[in-house]
Amino acid sequence: MVFKPIEAKVMYLPTLEVWVNAKVCLEDSKKIIDNFIKDINYYFNGKIIKNDVATTIAEAKIGQKNIIIKRVNAQNVFTIIRRIFCQSRVEKNWKYAGILSQHHIETFIPLLLVKKKCLGVCYLSYLYMSKIEGIEAATYFQTCKQKNQWQEVADNIITLIKKLNNLGLRHRDLNLSNMIVHKKKPYLIDLDAMRLDKVVKKKGSQKEVARFIENIEYLKKENDELFDYFYNALIKE
Repeated sequence: MVFKPIEAKVMYLPTLEVWVNAKVCLEDSKKIIDNFIKDINYYFNGKIIKNDVATTIAEAKIGQKNIIIKRVNAQNVFTIIRRIFCQSRVEKNWKYAGILSQHHIETFIPLLLVKKKCLGVCYLSYLYMSKIEGIEAATYFQTCKQKNQWQEVADNIITLIKKLNNLGLRHRDLNLSNMIVHKKKPYLIDLDAMRLDKVVKKKGSQKEVARFIENIEYLKKENDELFDYFYNALIKE
């Protein structure tokens, strides 16, 4: 099974390494690059969605596009050293977003990947991606209590999980908060921990399903019919 990487134009600038998705025409791309050369956090003046020790996520408008920016923060010197030998979270998101799209699995569109460097070592990294216009699957199911309202979306999520398992793609944090529902289709997000099995194994698939079922156990109280629907389709198939 062959997975091609995202076709990217890579620019090496003083203290910066910038990857631009070659298949996406981002409006005013030169202006955008000029802005974060002057101030790497230029686009963090807008709405902050999440801000903790590990990551900061912001929403911005660039031209006519709504953009989500994910920054992996430099926690300590050990984190920086580890990045010399392994990919950062945003690099994993970049890589696996490309893999998912090639297999027609809905996810965000990666636009730019930026690495801030000192003496050749990356200590901050940023991913600019398209905003998926929709709502979290967890919120969707809270507002749709009747089976005729949620069944189609539930079926699409079940199909998504089975397709990931057949491809050997392990999200490793499958839950309803990591899926955005748009036009009844689930879009997979938060690909930080995703992994591709070299050999597709049933045990890996079972583990992924078990993790998902464990993560939705709260539905037993909120919507036991929906929980049973997922359980029967994924565990008792």
